[in-house]
Amino acid sequence: MYQETLHYFTQSGKTKAALLQESPLSYWIYAMLAGMYITMGIAVSFSATAMVPASSPLQSFLPLLIFPFALSFIVIAGAELFTSTILAVGITYLHKQISLPRSIYLCTVCYLANAAGVILTALLIQQAGLFLPGHESLSAIEQLASNKAHYTFLPLFFRGILCNICICLGVWAAARTNYETAKILLLYWAVFAFMVARFEHSIANMPIFLIPLINSDLLTTKQCMANLIPVTLGNILGGLCIAGAYSICLLPRTR
Repeated sequence: MYQETLHYFTQSGKTKAALLQESPLSYWIYAMLAGMYITMGIAVSFSATAMVPASSPLQSFLPLLIFPFALSFIVIAGAELFTSTILAVGITYLHKQISLPRSIYLCTVCYLANAAGVILTALLIQQAGLFLPGHESLSAIEQLASNKAHYTFLPLFFRGILCNICICLGVWAAARTNYETAKILLLYWAVFAFMVARFEHSIANMPIFLIPLINSDLLTTKQCMANLIPVTLGNILGGLCIAGAYSICLLPRTR
């Protein structure tokens, strides 16, 4: 039964590569949607903090409860997220169903399209006036962004690894059930786990930095890139860890 899951991800990687080759615009839109869902998840999470008193413990707990819906929408509704794409493409490559250059190209396009979706949605949020200067929700996301900007390269890199291990584990587990409710719960706990542990997700960090960049002068672009580069590299390695682990365990049985 585990081989069926491995086969599912192999086919998923091939399907992603075929879609990008046959209809680049369609793939780009799918990947943009993932960035949009992530950004909306961040916006809703931090907007909710403005609804409770600053002294309330719900200030830090509400984002943990709300944000995980973003990954559920991505998987259930259908969108291409960079971190989970690493899992599918990694397994497909290890099955020798896709070349290394094509794998790198697919993941790069997915990352850039996710970023485009984040930027578009962040601009829409700014025009909607959701994070105006002096607003409690902006203060909350500025505080988080400032904390993230002060970590050094290696802690960010390893937090990125651990984050995508959580995400890919949730996506792998969700693929093993046919029940939508079970999928949502598995994805929810995967995101909840990495948020509680303060691991780092490259695509989720984009709106966390971009919203303060647009609405205030607290951070610089250089500070944001100093976070995103090691986190992205860590996310890649974390996804490949799960892809490699299951492939090593199961590939001999599929030959």
